[in-house]
Amino acid sequence: MHSGGSVQVSPFLRIFAGGNLKRVDSGTGRIYAASQKYRNDLLEREGVAISRMQRAYKAATKASIDELEALEGRIAEREANGEPPSETILWMRQRIIDNIEQLGKNLKKFSVEGAVITADGQLQAAILANDATPGLVEAAAGKKPAGVTLGTSWTSLPDEQLQAFVGFAGDGSPLAVLFDAIPQVTTDAMQLALVQGISLGEGPRTVARRVRKAADIGRQRAETIARTEMIRSAREAQRQLYTENGSVTGYRRQATQDARVCLACLALSGTLQATDTIMPSHPNCRCVMIPETLSWAEITGDSSIPDTRPKVATGEEILKGLTPLEAQQILGTARYNLYAEGLPLSDMATVVPNADWGPTTRVLPLRDLEGYIPDLTTYL
Repeated sequence: MHSGGSVQVSPFLRIFAGGNLKRVDSGTGRIYAASQKYRNDLLEREGVAISRMQRAYKAATKASIDELEALEGRIAEREANGEPPSETILWMRQRIIDNIEQLGKNLKKFSVEGAVITADGQLQAAILANDATPGLVEAAAGKKPAGVTLGTSWTSLPDEQLQAFVGFAGDGSPLAVLFDAIPQVTTDAMQLALVQGISLGEGPRTVARRVRKAADIGRQRAETIARTEMIRSAREAQRQLYTENGSVTGYRRQATQDARVCLACLALSGTLQATDTIMPSHPNCRCVMIPETLSWAEITGDSSIPDTRPKVATGEEILKGLTPLEAQQILGTARYNLYAEGLPLSDMATVVPNADWGPTTRVLPLRDLEGYIPDLTTYL
């Protein structure tokens, strides 16, 4: 999971051929570099929002967390004084219940702030998409012929349209609805941890640590919401820009070239989508929507201009640029062996609907790949 700051990636796609490292054509390298610069810039803005979210959550939960941490010391004192375990458990249980109730009240205040932080992040993400997309369109169109001028510039969205991407979740509901659920989700997790710990016969200090760990559920959920909704705003702004640009006919997914790339994203890299289609995603997805443009010959009406549009790298091409160890880390041993035997990457992933996050990428479980070979166990 990305925790803020810029992620550095190679400015060109690596291709290993015959044991030697080779660059792909310069056009593909340029479009890859442009897409990753945009994604890194977006990650920097995401990092700012996440840092704000972490500070707000820490401020809202500090008193409760401090109390839970101190509780372990008090439990130890009671145990050292010879108090019966059953009495210590009852004493601890009531204090944790009181703590959970107070934390829930504090998180209701945090929910309002979390929605504001995310909305601010959405606006920054949409502004970045607005500023960066013309450069992506130019890179996708290929090398501009000498002496060519266009009567109009690449499309840009006015401020009022950028505001339309702010304050709402992917399902159209206000961000506040997502954040309103955080207090209940967090306190439910803490109560469950308390009940499970006691029912399993764990010691009071172990139970207290279990409950304290559950208190972090809300922060994790808040960060996921912020990351997901920021990237969604950026992509929706891009889709609008692509839709309004007569030179753009669709977009292709471009996955990141490193060992942290998601297998589902890798499998879908290079696939073409219509501009009115939402790109399937997942929390913390780092893929970029590369515009599919008309050629310069089509844009200018001069059929003598050669087509220099670069290709968007497929998952197979990205995989070739990684070391065998990196590839195996991404695919896992079984899928890596299946891939070596000829199973296409595209057959390892699918897209499923999700009411909260929209179309979501998912890696197919190994059991769903059994039909490709007689005995899957031989590949494990």
